[in-house]
Amino acid sequence: MENNTQPFLSAATTGDTTTIEKEYNQNNSILTATTPSGSTALHLATLHNHLQVVQLLLNYGLHPSTTDHQGQSALHVAAQGSSTDIVDILLKQGASCKARDHDRKTPMSYAYVNPDLSILACFLDNAPVCGGCCTLTPEIFHRGNRAVG
Repeated sequence: MENNTQPFLSAATTGDTTTIEKEYNQNNSILTATTPSGSTALHLATLHNHLQVVQLLLNYGLHPSTTDHQGQSALHVAAQGSSTDIVDILLKQGASCKARDHDRKTPMSYAYVNPDLSILACFLDNAPVCGGCCTLTPEIFHRGNRAVG
């Protein structure tokens, strides 16, 4: 992390909305800050399940489909283990459920292997929002449910 962006990125990691607001108000281009691996504050807040920070960053205009150096968006990260609230807000804010990372995996690919079926259910609930691009049907969901249960 660059020294001038470290407080902002650290605040996203720890859920510190006060520092996020302060840093953004001093310099709104801070939204482009990334870690050496290309993770944005949105990736970090998603990874650490900080819903308020995710919402704040999206409100400031950080695009939900911004990718890191592995080609993963915050939705890829969320599908691997964040809360359903974060998956829901990312989808409703326009994160692409069909974007592929450098391993050619979509967020749905990660949701299918996530042991928390509520993440997969969240994609199903949002299929109309993301334009049905997830190609997730109730039959696929129930088939996955039976395989896990």
